[in-house]
Amino acid sequence: VLQTSLQLARRGVEVEIFTRATSSSDPAVQEAAPGVLVRNIEAGPFEGLDKHDLPTQLCAFAAGVLREEARHAPGYYDLVHS
Repeated sequence: VLQTSLQLARRGVEVEIFTRATSSSDPAVQEAAPGVLVRNIEAGPFEGLDKHDLPTQLCAFAAGVLREEARHAPGYYDLVHS
């Protein structure tokens, strides 16, 4: 994901990566590289989740992404890929 994002950013595309926050100390947004932002979405508990438990957090994660999208004007995101 990061390598693809870096290549897109080098071509002038602004990229935002949405990921699940794994700690309460994770910043809401951080710059991974020029043109690449990482948004840490709070979805489920920070600790005690096995990777096999992650699908149970999809609704909370999707809701977090939609809340972020709602903060922007319609059409702000041209493409969403998962």
